[in-house]
Amino acid sequence: GHGLSVPDCFSTANIFPNYGSEALAYDTQQGIFWTTTEQGLRTDVTAPSTPENPQPTLLRLQSFSADGKPLCQYAYKTDAPITRRTPRHYAFGVPELLVVDGTTLLVMERELNVPQNYNGSKCHIRIYSVNPRLGEPITDLTQPLQDMDAKKFLPKKLLYAFCIGIRFLGRKNLANYEGMCLGPCLADGRQTILLV
Repeated sequence: GHGLSVPDCFSTANIFPNYGSEALAYDTQQGIFWTTTEQGLRTDVTAPSTPENPQPTLLRLQSFSADGKPLCQYAYKTDAPITRRTPRHYAFGVPELLVVDGTTLLVMERELNVPQNYNGSKCHIRIYSVNPRLGEPITDLTQPLQDMDAKKFLPKKLLYAFCIGIRFLGRKNLANYEGMCLGPCLADGRQTILLV
């Protein structure tokens, strides 16, 4: 029965079609929710990132208290798209966030490219680690991110990257990952992450 009091910058009118909020993470240690849109907002980028517009997208990572009130917002910049040809189906952006150990936020960047004949379909996944405590919160929520100093974007560290796809029909290994969660800890104490 509870909800998140989403800041006005995330209004439906400011979201590009099909690029709204997909990611939702919860920090059990601090009682904080995290979310972001899949691609940048209309006030922050001129157009969605696509093969025709191969620019990184600029995102607002938004935190909320356990009672749903907005807390801090941080600027995040994705990598640029890899795909250069116009495909049959295409998806780009951040579909998922995951909180690890109360200080680390994992950001899944995903680019799905399905060509006209399906041969050569690929899904590129990159998982980055950011620590919002090391960043500077956005203080002026009305300032477009494209006008913001590059130093104010959260520094990110690549944890893992992989690409899966269809080399030719009959040899299929394509998955469109859109979710992450914590898995079991291994016997040596290492934390696993499950991708969905």
